[in-house]
Amino acid sequence: SQPTVYEQLLSVNNNWQHQIDVNGSLKTSYTQILSEQQLVKLHLQETEKLLRNRNTDNLSLEQKLQREKLLNILHNYTIEAKFPVNTLHQNRQPYFIDDFKTYCAVGYLMQQSGANEIALEINKSQNFNYLEDIIHPKLLKWVHQSGLSLEELALIQPSYGFDYPCYITEIHYNNIGVDVNEYIEILQPGSYSSIFGALSFDSVFFYNANDNIYKKLAKTQMQKGFNNNDTIFYYSLLDGDTMADIGKIELINTTANFPNSISIFRLQYSLDSVVSTSVNSSFIWNGFRKSFSTVENNTTNIGNSLNFCGTYLDRNATIASSTIGTINNCIITPVNLSNFNGKIIDNKVSLNWQTLTETNNNFFEIEKSSNGKNFESIGKIYSKKAAGINNYSFNDIKPNYLNHYRLKQIDKDGKFTYSKIVFIKLPFANPLTIGENPAKNFIQINISLENIKLKELILVDLFGKKIKTFKVIQGNQQINIQGIATGKYLLCLQNANGEIYKQQVIIVN
Repeated sequence: SQPTVYEQLLSVNNNWQHQIDVNGSLKTSYTQILSEQQLVKLHLQETEKLLRNRNTDNLSLEQKLQREKLLNILHNYTIEAKFPVNTLHQNRQPYFIDDFKTYCAVGYLMQQSGANEIALEINKSQNFNYLEDIIHPKLLKWVHQSGLSLEELALIQPSYGFDYPCYITEIHYNNIGVDVNEYIEILQPGSYSSIFGALSFDSVFFYNANDNIYKKLAKTQMQKGFNNNDTIFYYSLLDGDTMADIGKIELINTTANFPNSISIFRLQYSLDSVVSTSVNSSFIWNGFRKSFSTVENNTTNIGNSLNFCGTYLDRNATIASSTIGTINNCIITPVNLSNFNGKIIDNKVSLNWQTLTETNNNFFEIEKSSNGKNFESIGKIYSKKAAGINNYSFNDIKPNYLNHYRLKQIDKDGKFTYSKIVFIKLPFANPLTIGENPAKNFIQINISLENIKLKELILVDLFGKKIKTFKVIQGNQQINIQGIATGKYLLCLQNANGEIYKQQVIIVN
């Protein structure tokens, strides 16, 4: 069934559930499953509408002017639709600045308002953090000047899915003499762009040199390779049914955007060039289009094919022995990994993964990072080396507040590959906890940091303005909030290292 607009917005940013002024029609309007780019664009468009309709009487003239300026910048950013690409994480994750130097919406607002230094510093050590967990000494000052609240900026900040579309990994279309043994092979890695399912191909269109379709092939007509799973699909043309020596092949999804089909990937080829283009994935936003000089021609021997090797970003092409229905010989993949995930159980993180096949695999190292960049090994599990599907698990008994996990698969030759990263946040790991909330006159709090590390406890409004400073001590204490106006605030605990832990509190009279 089709999702509502609101459900799609929630998949990008969970803070939508906390907005009491959401347009009710978003919860009753249904839409097709969107590509990653469409999804982020929808989120930013609806966020801008929501923020422009809010009352700003509590802001100074300077804040109102800056707010309007930043919302105009956000509007243009959304139209241009050049968003970060999730290249590392298995789950949806914020990317303040991605590997291609593309800024997220909040990072871009900082850059355009003269605070690029803050954005770059966040990128160095907190690039994958949600705004509520970002620690920077100048962040709240910038928030106060922006005319946007921290809560509103947290709503703006998108998360990005791992959008790895299907693509042609091997093709045989020309050889010495009469065309024989012609086939096409497609790799479907899967997509994490939407909680509603992967945007995969269901049809293949073949075009001749005149750009006319001469053949349509449904996925159901193809054979499954690689232990009969949904990773590789291939089709061998029947005798007398030859493939054009010059033409184009397009991978299509005809159902996800009903009634309009979506072109996902296309490969244009001739006797002297091959051009591949990712049409409907996050990579096209960065101009992903790659040309190859290695092509099939009339000198290509029977039994060889055009192989596309490596990952989607560092791929090359070579004429090599056909490997129909299996991973290409030029791609070193000792393990076909699937279902790597983690969950919190009894204050521990349980990691689980599954391998569909294992070849030459020796062991897995489990690595952890608090910032998603600097990893350290926390354990090792040896390969079961058994045929078929193998299941593995590992428990991290001492997780951090923020945890990024990845697997380092090491084969018997010492070569290794990394998995995608799984992010796990432990909400109870915040050393600052609050008792009854909303609060009136007094707030009961608990601080579980060593006294030597404590520095400051302050109350700020959601626009970053400092309201009151409190004496900070280890353990339980009661702080006086009498005389402070009704509203939402942030209670911020700072330690000697400059780290800030935040909890939202609602004060009532």
